[in-house]
Amino acid sequence: GNGALFCSMKLNLQWNKNTSWIACFDILGFKELVKFEENSESKLKYIMEDYEGILDDVKDSLNFGEGDVTCCWISDTFIFYTQSADRNSFIAIKDVATQFIESCIARLVPIRGAITAGHIVFTSDHRVFMGSGFIEAFEYAEAQDWIGLLLTKSALTTINQFELGVNLDSFVES
Repeated sequence: GNGALFCSMKLNLQWNKNTSWIACFDILGFKELVKFEENSESKLKYIMEDYEGILDDVKDSLNFGEGDVTCCWISDTFIFYTQSADRNSFIAIKDVATQFIESCIARLVPIRGAITAGHIVFTSDHRVFMGSGFIEAFEYAEAQDWIGLLLTKSALTTINQFELGVNLDSFVES
């Protein structure tokens, strides 16, 4: 043959579908940060300690009460999502996202992020994320060239449908 090796494997994954609040964060300059040389284990150790410390700072807000915010971390992307897209869930994810970004900044980790409301599809082991909401949050976060957290148009549309308003003072209007 042509020397190609094909892997045929059926993944037995449980898929979850939700309409949720999704916050997606991305670290600015990460590609440069992780260009490891052969002897750079100490650099990796510091990065891992930073990330674990940051997540430790927000752990009390995760999977707690009705908001039930869940977190997943893949390379330099941090994903937070809720079980629903209601008002209480927005307040929960806004609080976690604000706490997360403050912790990153305190540890000198330059982070950019976005919160949206939309569809998310993921596997129970958090190895696969898809859905229009996840993609929107990811793309908005990646498009920023500054440190900060923004709300997408979908987020604002959903928030405007709530009977009771929510405090958006921590966000700057563009």
